Amino acid sequence: MGEYCPTCDTTLATGGLKSVCRTREDRRKCHLHQAYTEMMERTMTKTDQEFKADAGKPRPTLLEIGCTRALMAVQATLDYGERKYEAHSWQKVPGAQQRYDDAARRHRIARDMGENHDRESGLLHLSHEIICNLFLLELMIKGDPGQNWLAFHNPPQDHKSATFEAETHESGGKYEAR
Repeated sequence: MGEYCPTCDTTLATGGLKSVCRTREDRRKCHLHQAYTEMMERTMTKTDQEFKADAGKPRPTLLEIGCTRALMAVQATLDYGERKYEAHSWQKVPGAQQRYDDAARRHRIARDMGENHDRESGLLHLSHEIICNLFLLELMIKGDPGQNWLAFHNPPQDHKSATFEAETHESGGKYEAR
């Protein structure tokens, strides 16, 4: 599946933003193309791009490598749901926003009461909660196609003290607790 662009009258596959629109004029009007372009422009850095021009492009390894185990736990929850129901059936649930919000809260309450694993699936409650929240996020984004959901403000930098910067520089860019 993908995102539907009313300007282009096209359903876009994930990562297909370079071929989104048929004409340059369509690209100027396409909300998906605009959101992606703005995100790319915002994250452009002045680095040496002589050998690999990748400045400003999204860095999926921040999530995939940084949170590998968590992603696997969430994936296991999706796999369980596929076996119990069917793949992508969550998209067909009537009243999905309310029902997945309730489900996420039930898993949070179970965690708050000290229960780590869901009794039915044996999987982590937190994984179930994350999946429910991902479904809610996807529904929210799909429900407001004109919104630029990739845009973010430049984060403040004043929390980075000279001491912190010196410590990270000395440790090769990695923060080491002392």
